[in-house]
Amino acid sequence: MDWHGETGTNGGLNTFDLGARTMTAGFASANYSAKEPRHWALDFSQESLSDNLLVELPDEDDGNVSIEKNSGGVSEPTPVVHAGDPVRGRQLLTVGSVALVVTLLVSLVAAVAVKQKMHIPKLPTPDMQKPSEQSEVDICIKQFENSVGELNEAWQAASHTVRKAFEHHFSPVGKGLRLKGSDAWEVLKDQRNIFFKSLPEDDCSEEQRRAFVKQAKLITAIFDASSERLRALGRLERISTKHGIPIPLIDMPAGEHWCTYGHPSQGEQPVTFKEFLRLLPQDGQGYIPEDNDDDDDEVFVSVVSMKTAAKLADVIRIEDAQREDDNYIYHFFDRFANTFGLSLVKMTESDAKKAASFVTVGGELPFPSGDFLRFLRTRFKSTSHGYMDPLIFKSLENNWNEQRLNDLIEQIVDDQRRRSQDLGQQKLMTLMSVSEDEDMKENSLFVLALFLL
Repeated sequence: MDWHGETGTNGGLNTFDLGARTMTAGFASANYSAKEPRHWALDFSQESLSDNLLVELPDEDDGNVSIEKNSGGVSEPTPVVHAGDPVRGRQLLTVGSVALVVTLLVSLVAAVAVKQKMHIPKLPTPDMQKPSEQSEVDICIKQFENSVGELNEAWQAASHTVRKAFEHHFSPVGKGLRLKGSDAWEVLKDQRNIFFKSLPEDDCSEEQRRAFVKQAKLITAIFDASSERLRALGRLERISTKHGIPIPLIDMPAGEHWCTYGHPSQGEQPVTFKEFLRLLPQDGQGYIPEDNDDDDDEVFVSVVSMKTAAKLADVIRIEDAQREDDNYIYHFFDRFANTFGLSLVKMTESDAKKAASFVTVGGELPFPSGDFLRFLRTRFKSTSHGYMDPLIFKSLENNWNEQRLNDLIEQIVDDQRRRSQDLGQQKLMTLMSVSEDEDMKENSLFVLALFLL
């Protein structure tokens, strides 16, 4: 017999014997014994009902005597109402009614008494002490602990190439500044130890608490930005290794396998300017050539090889990726700016200058908040509009040939190298300008935060 999917059996829909046992027969079976109180409410069989009925049998005098089946014997004779004796019947009915009323009253009184005895007054619930909400200081400490763990993982996962690039471009260690520690990670761990040894006391003043919160958000941003820098450099390293694209930021030259194809003819396929734009994200960063009704226009007839067009697309993509990474890093310090009531997106030059310096733990010099936020704002604005000049695409549109593309590829790679060098010089100059009154090179938090930008 086939398995039936709806019933879950190997028979049809009608295989169940629904008429084998009625509900009443089931309740009156051995599984539902009338002797067990838990089944009384279910015992509706005729036999159960007849057990308590009085059966009238003839006696010697009146012709009738009452016997109860489940009593096991003959009860005392009880008067039986005869149809021909109305007076006697009314008397018995009156006596029975009075007895019923008395019985109900006794039952009601007993029930009330039992209920009163069973009523136990509830003890008052003790006031449960609500868990105290985490203070802002506790939240900041927890966030920094998480940031320390993430940076430790990022540093351990970074290759030697990535660590060297991080120290050279985004750490004061690579610029010859003397800080405690042999490498960037040792310098950061030293700041971690200082922070945890200088946690505020419970009875600290409100001014001390605010200064600690500022420092906690600053050092958390430093550790988060360091982790993201390492991850971003790691992504660039993997791209360069796999595709052979030159990336000066991690000191990776062009590989021999850059834009090679399984068959030489693939690299020689002709590509127009419009087709090249499709190789770029957002169709050339939103640039679309002007419509031209002249089908013989040279700009759309000119072609270059797929290999050259692909190389140009690669370096432009790397340029765009570095800009996005920088922009993302700067947003980590937006939380620090928020402690002054400022926002990275809306902050003006005058707003940044008004940010007051504050004393950090560890006995260092006050952190120059205004100078740092001004430099942060400048760097953020430079990444908001892109590193490539949009006029480059206009120039390509009018000069779409192999020589122009090869020159542009070399120019973009050189610009990436030069931009990294120039940015390092800007950081050193900012440090020296702030250090005119005080030697800010001794302020580890300021130096670490500055070189991450």
